[in-house]
Amino acid sequence: MEQFSEPRIFEKIRLFDELSRKQGKRVSKNAPGFLVASIREDYSSTKAVQTQTRTHVATTVGKALEPSKAEKAHSKEAEQALQQFEIFWNGLTDAEQSAFDLEALSRADKFSAKQYDSNREGKGSLFKAARLRILMSPFRERELKNH
Repeated sequence: MEQFSEPRIFEKIRLFDELSRKQGKRVSKNAPGFLVASIREDYSSTKAVQTQTRTHVATTVGKALEPSKAEKAHSKEAEQALQQFEIFWNGLTDAEQSAFDLEALSRADKFSAKQYDSNREGKGSLFKAARLRILMSPFRERELKNH
């Protein structure tokens, strides 16, 4: 039984990447912890920013905000990208999948490669998130070249 859906994991990886680019203090302080918490607690970009801010400024906890139109659009884009990747992936032979996997892993960032390696045995949520992140990067590059 999978605890978290692939679209949810993919969305949290995108959020993690976005906040990492913005040099979010919570992300940089404990990147693996933040990624795990964002998946488990289903952070939205608004919630993640609020969570980061709470560590520096006292905030009033209020009613959860509805996702903005931009967040909903990002979620749809993430789901569409995942569907496109799945079509691509399922069109590959086992040998082509293995070759793509090895190439992607050789080009992966250190954080993702570490999460992939350390969680490979259990093949849990962190492994799946890291693997998806690793595979999506060269897939996106490939898609950009083809368009």
